[in-house]
Formats: sequence, C-alpha cells, structure tokens
Amino acid sequence: MTQADIDDGSVENEAIATGETLTGTAVASASSTATVTAEQTPPLRLVKSASPSTVADYVVDQVITYSFVATDDGNSTIEDIPASALVAMPS
Repeated sequence: MTQADIDDGSVENEAIATGETLTGTAVASASSTATVTAEQTPPLRLVKSASPSTVADYVVDQVITYSFVATDDGNSTIEDIPASALVAMPS
C-alpha cells in the first residue's frame, strides 16, 4: 500500500490465473478483485509557545511573540494548513 492509496482510502487489486492444459491449450480463470480499505488517521498536533515565556519577564507594553508548530501525526497527507490565533484585546 502506498501513501497515495492511503490518501485515496483504498487499494484495489485484480488477478487472473493462467496456464496450459497437458495438451498445450491455454486456459484462464475469470478475473477476481479484492479491495483493501485504508484507515485514514489524519490528526494534527498544534503546539503554541510564547516568548518571553515566564510571567516574571513581562513588563508593561511588553511585546510577546507567539510561535506555532503544526505536526501531522497521522498517515494521511495534509496540505495547506492555515494557522490563525484568536487574541483577546483588553477593553
């Protein structure tokens, strides 16, 4: 099974048996197919951090820089992950 098969959700395989009789006549079976379903597990993990990271380092008008790391912990291909943050502004 390839990554593309997992992303598609399944893989299908077809087989035909062929051979010859004792007299040399070619024989073939009917085709038979089997489909294997791929279990897709697409969870994402997000870790957010702040710098400075300790309250003791904060002062009035301190700029806090936030960083995000998104990790694909699943077996499905994930593309174009947008990131956004909701920040509560003081009133």
